[in-house]
Amino acid sequence: MQPNESWNDTQRLLAFIIVVAFIIVIVIWLFHAPTGDAGSNAVLNMLMGSLAAMAGGVVTFYFGSSKGSKDKDDTISSIATHSENGNGSTATATATAPTATAPATMTVSTALDPAAPAKAA
Repeated sequence: MQPNESWNDTQRLLAFIIVVAFIIVIVIWLFHAPTGDAGSNAVLNMLMGSLAAMAGGVVTFYFGSSKGSKDKDDTISSIATHSENGNGSTATATATAPTATAPATMTVSTALDPAAPAKAA
């Protein structure tokens, strides 16, 4: 198991815990509404709002545009590692994610091997 794989497992576990905790709190509040002074209820509402935002972030990542971005990055990585295309030429693709100061970039280069025999199409 590579170090990156264990980090992915940790991310999945934390995502699962956040979503399950959110569901448990909602179910508990359905049957036992919080009672207490206004200050306590305000703190509980803030904590619940934070938990709801974290659960929303998890759902957005696994089912939203971040999942599509991850799939795209995996595809680009796969193309870069399998650059030999069988006809004597090679293709390499590299990409960088956008940052606050630089836009996203993608570079694709190809090269023909003059010693390789030509293949009929």
